[in-house]
Amino acid sequence: MKAMLAMLTIINIALTVFGVSMAAMSPMMFDSGGDGKLLWAIFWSLWVFPVVALLCVFLPWLFLWLQWPRTALVASAVPITWMIVLAVVLFAFF
Repeated sequence: MKAMLAMLTIINIALTVFGVSMAAMSPMMFDSGGDGKLLWAIFWSLWVFPVVALLCVFLPWLFLWLQWPRTALVASAVPITWMIVLAVVLFAFF
């Protein structure tokens, strides 16, 4: 359990770094002149993602300390599922 949580924590740290770089470049999405609701949703999703990924680095260990192992695994898997959903939306609509 702890080994899996440690692996997911390392992945979440990498996703946090990736999310910060994506958030820094997300204002450039509006250079093409599009002003759709989906574009704004993706913009805010990219801005909020690094915060969620950073929270999911620390929260699972707190949940494990509180002896909630399933909650810890779910909390550590949130950023990965977020990126999968965002990738599906981006590739489906753009």
